[in-house]
Amino acid sequence: PATVVEMDGEIDMDNMEAQLKEIEDNLEGLASKPGEFTEAMTNLKSSPGSQNGTGLLQTVIALKVREIYEKLTTNAEAMTQLAAAALYRRDKENRIAWLHP
Repeated sequence: PATVVEMDGEIDMDNMEAQLKEIEDNLEGLASKPGEFTEAMTNLKSSPGSQNGTGLLQTVIALKVREIYEKLTTNAEAMTQLAAAALYRRDKENRIAWLHP
């Protein structure tokens, strides 16, 4: 595992996918599907920065931002459901009875 990512030089565009898979295999904590990093980079292979560390860093950041967003929205949905459950209960006839503060 690496704690620092350093890229000296450029990716060989003819061998891009193999090089990216090697990089992806050595990155930890991306919270992405296997091959997703490589696929994202190869889909944008004609974009500026895709041959050097600029595109690599942008892709890593994009995957981390998505991970954080998904955690925040998942937690928000769960909290909304808990709050709604705390505001009402079912009475003896199975009707919803709203609780008032």
